[in-house]
Amino acid sequence: MSLQMKGFTQTLATLRTLQKKTAKAAMRKAVRAGTTIIKAAVKADMTVDKGLLKKAEDMRLVTNGMRFIGVAGANKAKLEAAHTIDGRPTNIDWLVNFGHVAPNGRFVPPSAHTYEAGDAAQPAAQARMEQVLTETIESLATS
Repeated sequence: MSLQMKGFTQTLATLRTLQKKTAKAAMRKAVRAGTTIIKAAVKADMTVDKGLLKKAEDMRLVTNGMRFIGVAGANKAKLEAAHTIDGRPTNIDWLVNFGHVAPNGRFVPPSAHTYEAGDAAQPAAQARMEQVLTETIESLATS
């Protein structure tokens, strides 16, 4: 799932005039705010796995130069810790999203909760990203 910042060209043009270090900090803050909204929506929509998958939901930022990617999904380290306790597979997020055959031979249909919740939260996440980016740029301009 991807979320692209579109529609507020003036804010992005102002961002390009800032120093690179300052622009990176502003973008990082905005992407983190948007990803937090998507993570919360995915977590709220999740009704499976006795809470293990819900507890493992996390977010992180991946950066490459001036490119920032917010990732919301299951934290593998948290799932691996649970795997050693009750024998669950560590790719349970993928299994729940795309369906699987249970150990008893029954097919468990896909729930696609991550995609549905993420798609529904995208407008709010984009609005929050724009708001945080605008506020950060304004606070940097006044200081």
